[in-house]
Amino acid sequence: MEYWTVGEAAKAWNITDRRVRLLCQTGRIDGAIRNGWSWILPKQSKPGDARSLRHHKNRTLHIGFQSFKELDECRQQIAKSPLYNDEMIIDVASVVCLMQHIDVTINELKAIGTGVVQPRFSLFDHIAVLNTIEVIDWIFESIDVNEQVNEYAMQRIRTMLAHHRPHQGNHEYRTSSAGDLELSPSERVVDVRHRIEILFSQFEGDWRWLHPVASATFLFVELMRIRPYQDDNAAIAFLMACMHLVRSGYPMPLITPDALESLYDAVKFSFRRGDCRQVGEIFTASIAASYTKYYQVEVTLHTFELAESLGHLFD
Repeated sequence: MEYWTVGEAAKAWNITDRRVRLLCQTGRIDGAIRNGWSWILPKQSKPGDARSLRHHKNRTLHIGFQSFKELDECRQQIAKSPLYNDEMIIDVASVVCLMQHIDVTINELKAIGTGVVQPRFSLFDHIAVLNTIEVIDWIFESIDVNEQVNEYAMQRIRTMLAHHRPHQGNHEYRTSSAGDLELSPSERVVDVRHRIEILFSQFEGDWRWLHPVASATFLFVELMRIRPYQDDNAAIAFLMACMHLVRSGYPMPLITPDALESLYDAVKFSFRRGDCRQVGEIFTASIAASYTKYYQVEVTLHTFELAESLGHLFD
């Protein structure tokens, strides 16, 4: 495959160098590779104008009258503290592994992370665990290099999760939407690539005015609904939401394995009318649990109805 520099692509497409770099940064150019401070990209025709997709819109999503005041107060209390520690990374990795159907204990995670083979797991499982830890480390490191939450970041997370795994086509979007009953008939005629482009256009547009917990909730719900890849979609959706929260100054949600079923049920409920209140409440409770466990910051949640029923998140 032949590659262009940013300047060569800009000249061929009759746009500015800055516009080409922006297209690369937002994942609009397949196969673009960061080369130091610049990019190299495959020779191809100019990407279509995202404005041509505006007649396709995502559903209207609702978060209700949920307040995030308590979380914001906690955020201020830990403003000078690191957003991560080894315990948080392992806890989050355990849930992301479950999302990939790998039931691994905390002690087993720690052992695999230090290179100790666990006899009951296959080579595939060992690789998946190590890849998961690597992705979470990268998310925290991305704060310092100002990585953006966009399609390019999602593709990078996908690539990292699939590294050294034996599947074919790990990095490609799904090609068929005919059986996606959670989508409306009008959405099913739009391929996955365009639905993802619409999603991130909305994320970078209207959703930027929302509270970060609300926009992280919407991002997670819509990625779960679109299911861009053949597998690992729940893990990718959750890691993207975590990346957005961390970049906004909040810790990753401490979702316990017992709470996963509740989270999945809430996501399915949100597919019907775009009502994301339950998902937002679970995210809120889980972030509050992170403040309690990792920063010893007491959180009293007064603002949502599921606080009592989701009390096990704080165990």
